[in-house]
Amino acid sequence: MRRFPHVFVLAVAVSLATGSLVTGGAVRPAAAAAPTAPPAATTADPPAMTGGEALSRARSEGRRVEVSAARTENRQVFANPDGSFTSETSALPERVRRDGGWAEVDTTLAFAADGTVRPAATPLDLAFSGGGPAPLASIGQDGRSVAITWPGPLPKPVLEGDTATYGSVLPGVDLKLTASVLGFSEVLVVKNRKAAADPALAKIAFGTRVKGLSVRGTASGGLSAVTDAGTEVFHSPAPRMWDSSGATPLPTLAQGPERQSRQAVMGVDVSAGRIALTPDPGLLTGPGTTYPVYIDPQWSGGKQHWTYVDKSYPSESYWDSGHSPEVGYYGGGVKRSFFRMDSDNVNGKHILKGTFRITQNKSWGCTSDPQVVQLWLTGSISTSTTWSHQPSWKDHLGSVASDAGYSSSCPDKGIEFDVTASIVAAAKGGWPNTTFGLRDYDDDAGSVWGWKGFSGSPKLVVDYNTPPAVPTGVSTYPATPCVTGAGRPYLNGGDPQHPIKLIARIYDPDKANDGVRAEFQMNHYDTAAGTWEAITSTLPGGGKTAYAYTTKATDHAVSLTGLADGETYSYKVRAYDGTDGSAWSPWCEFTLDNVRPEQLPKVGSADYPSGTTDDWRGGVGLAGTFTFAPGDGETDVSGFRYALDDAGTGTPATQVSLPAGQASVPVSIAPRHDWVNTLWVWPVDKAGNVGTTPAAYTFYVKAGADPAGRWTLDETSGATAADSGTTPHAAALGGGTGWTAGRAQGALHLDGATGYGATSGPVVRTDRGFSVSAWARLTSNAKNATVVSQSGVHASGFSLYYSSSYKRWIFNRHDTDTDDPAITRAVGDAEPQLGVWTHLTGVYDAPARQLRLYVNGTRQSTSGAFTAMPWNAGGPLQIGRVTWNGDLTEYFAGDLDEVRVWDRILSDDPRTAADLDLGDEIAAMAT
Repeated sequence: MRRFPHVFVLAVAVSLATGSLVTGGAVRPAAAAAPTAPPAATTADPPAMTGGEALSRARSEGRRVEVSAARTENRQVFANPDGSFTSETSALPERVRRDGGWAEVDTTLAFAADGTVRPAATPLDLAFSGGGPAPLASIGQDGRSVAITWPGPLPKPVLEGDTATYGSVLPGVDLKLTASVLGFSEVLVVKNRKAAADPALAKIAFGTRVKGLSVRGTASGGLSAVTDAGTEVFHSPAPRMWDSSGATPLPTLAQGPERQSRQAVMGVDVSAGRIALTPDPGLLTGPGTTYPVYIDPQWSGGKQHWTYVDKSYPSESYWDSGHSPEVGYYGGGVKRSFFRMDSDNVNGKHILKGTFRITQNKSWGCTSDPQVVQLWLTGSISTSTTWSHQPSWKDHLGSVASDAGYSSSCPDKGIEFDVTASIVAAAKGGWPNTTFGLRDYDDDAGSVWGWKGFSGSPKLVVDYNTPPAVPTGVSTYPATPCVTGAGRPYLNGGDPQHPIKLIARIYDPDKANDGVRAEFQMNHYDTAAGTWEAITSTLPGGGKTAYAYTTKATDHAVSLTGLADGETYSYKVRAYDGTDGSAWSPWCEFTLDNVRPEQLPKVGSADYPSGTTDDWRGGVGLAGTFTFAPGDGETDVSGFRYALDDAGTGTPATQVSLPAGQASVPVSIAPRHDWVNTLWVWPVDKAGNVGTTPAAYTFYVKAGADPAGRWTLDETSGATAADSGTTPHAAALGGGTGWTAGRAQGALHLDGATGYGATSGPVVRTDRGFSVSAWARLTSNAKNATVVSQSGVHASGFSLYYSSSYKRWIFNRHDTDTDDPAITRAVGDAEPQLGVWTHLTGVYDAPARQLRLYVNGTRQSTSGAFTAMPWNAGGPLQIGRVTWNGDLTEYFAGDLDEVRVWDRILSDDPRTAADLDLGDEIAAMAT
């Protein structure tokens, strides 16, 4: 969590006027009664608006919209209608988290329910004593705290605004605490010389109670509260005291001394649980002292800080002072002010404009020719910053002539400086913060006309744009990998209908339907000269695509024409949003090759040899291995494209690569019908050129084999379902089962709770192609209902079932035999009807790595691409239930008939049906 400045100020004030305070309010008069102010109003958070959401709304409404997700205590970010953003960062917190929302900072004090006095809303956990022996004040954050105690019980304070007054804590001495955004100040007001002579003021001791910190002295005479790791959380410069000999009283005690005041640095002693300040006796009680006198140690800490330096006190630090920022000569001294501003949220952005804004509320006069104040980029500030130890004044950023803050003729006014160059450097260099310094342009001249005062919370306002993301998916069409050098790919030139293209996916995270385009650069390699030559100007649009107005990543492309065969080209691309360009993608290269392979490839198969008219082999749906090899003398073949029966189905989807170093490649293919089949095979070279003429490989195929298991379920009694398949696997029945009328004859009834049938072992191998079918009459759709499956150890190798969540019939495979496996599904097109006989067929096509589902003989539109490693479920075939996470579950509710499984791929080719009117072998079963 970010820390914010914490300040603790102790002051002693002495007055010659008994019972009175300095006119004009160096100390505010006590209020008549203690207020009970309500807590600061809290604005509940709306749903956090992201940058993209804010941009979309800003564009549609034509106004800037806050990115509420980026709001912090001292920063707001706004999306602008033009697609840019504006960041506004203040030097001090302006709001705090409260009850799930944000509350404006409010230092108004009130009594809390626990009897303490607390401000309405500040970034710190701040509490003052409500009277009695409780600690005088405590301040903390993130579980760490420092508490200050008074050496005796305190009276109940009188509250006025941000100040609590404790009357007569010593004879003739009042104590005042004032809350601020940074912390609090403490002032002892000694009302007369008699009170000043009190021995209790010779050394003022305060008790300390710390949590998670330890307090120690510093080399400069100040104090530091640090963690066990030595990280400073709170800091106090060397304490000082001053009298009231200045000509003008201060508006508050926290403002510090006037120019003409007599001042002195005090000694401070630190010991366990105790801080003791020793006032200068000559200044406290001396005959030349003008009262009151102030004693001022401060505590501060955090990420954003400010300080000032004073030439009159060259060794004095004013880190996070309660005094307002000032510049110029006044009262014999010269002041300069510095501000550390958080700027890391714009690192890496394109800075459009940077502005430093501050309100001027004081000046020496109101003239027609005001003296200018300058803003500089400076080096870093620290608790050691003093007049004698100033940061470097690096760059003069600008000057403003203003006498604002003098009178109604020259009222308070905000002034601003252009700091764009500094923020550009900060964003490019990744600076965590940026420090600015204010000074009178000629503060060594001793002219009071350059003196000016300012508010304590300037703002850094930055307009910026996020460059588009580096393009992704950079490639050609047809696709080639992005490679340079000897490994570069070869690419064919396409044709007028399908030209080569350069492709890239473009995305700009800042844009809300604003235009983003791709900008390609392309070179040609001049072999004779051995150099690359730019040819970007020959591309359509000079390589620049049209702007795409979208919030999503979008593919952009340019078509290539006029490239020369055998020549090598390179390309790269960036995204451009009208303001900024992304970084360039890496260079990619390719060599154009338009020469097609000429020799027919060689095709062979031991499973399905060619031309065996009298020796039909295999069977429909039974995969065989075919080998493809380049034709004699062909050296440029890198793959093959093939089609079974219909040459028009040969596409890139049916293309295989020839592994490097191999003479041939094996391909698994399952015939889709019996009798004569023709396999068409084309050679493909490394540029993607496909041979004009394919090899035609003819072979003869047997009819499809009968089911490996068939349970007609025509029994009318008993606890066993017979299998009439090629190798019988009787299914034992158990649980809530019974016999009923079936689709044709009998059927098995299952109660949906415990009823099932199971073989003693597997029926098919599920790591090869297989099929399963059944008639099902579902009577309840309240839960999943399994028709048939085959068990593994933890999961099932397949499952044909009704899904209550999808409300569809489904054929699935569990990708692995593990608990909670991923699932690949082929899904039905329509919701099943209850009480209606429905024919279901599930097919696992191993060569195609695909699941298909047929309902009443019709292939369903959603198939499943099974990309996992096929595995064999070696357990029993289950009728009416499935294995999931090692348990048998999802029992079928209804009736089942004619359950069949095949160790081959059923085909929907019309040539597989004995009667063409029946369609195909799958549709024929559904009649």
